[in-house]
Amino acid sequence: MTANDSLTEESELTPKQEQFIAALMAGNSIVVAAKVVGIGEKTAHRWLKQPLFQGVYKAAKQWAFDEALSELRDNVNLAIATLKRNMTNDEEVPSTQVRAIQVRAATVWLTQAVQIHKMEELEARLQELEEALKAKMV
Repeated sequence: MTANDSLTEESELTPKQEQFIAALMAGNSIVVAAKVVGIGEKTAHRWLKQPLFQGVYKAAKQWAFDEALSELRDNVNLAIATLKRNMTNDEEVPSTQVRAIQVRAATVWLTQAVQIHKMEELEARLQELEEALKAKMV
């Protein structure tokens, strides 16, 4: 382990470690991400075991996931508009196949958005219950 590695375990990530996380977030495998950044595979695996690195990498993955969920929520109106358009006889009527694809996509979009909303409500209720339980134990 180099002096630089021990520093990163305690303080902050090096630029190479940040680049490695970016390469992983871009969808690359560990081997490919290591090559992109110019580090060895063993170094990559060692970094992946470091608590600070794991925390930053986990936070980056959570951020990417949250952004995707946000986009899903933000486009609910588009899904609703697509369903409305396909339910009415607008002047521009797409083919039956195109209409079916649009309706299916909009339905899946709305279903996922509703599931996310329900999950967020359940998480909030669970957090409230956990806090109430902690307050009673104190």
